[in-house]
Amino acid sequence: MTIERISHRAYILWEQAGKPDGAHEEHWREASLQIADEDGQIMADEKVVAKAVAGTRRLRTHSQKMTVAARQMAEKKAVGHLS
Repeated sequence: MTIERISHRAYILWEQAGKPDGAHEEHWREASLQIADEDGQIMADEKVVAKAVAGTRRLRTHSQKMTVAARQMAEKKAVGHLS
């Protein structure tokens, strides 16, 4: 969260409120809360994506192992029929 982001958001809130005198602290606080909430949501979203990617990797690895195991079983059966 940067001072510039908060300042810009507070300015927008001030304009939306009709540019009242003496409400700068309220707008600054509200801007800070909004940005902190957004940043928290972004971090939460990034964690969800990271978990999904990790799960996909685990599934891919599991699938590859299952494919190798199936191939090995098929080869053993084929060799058993040739004997």
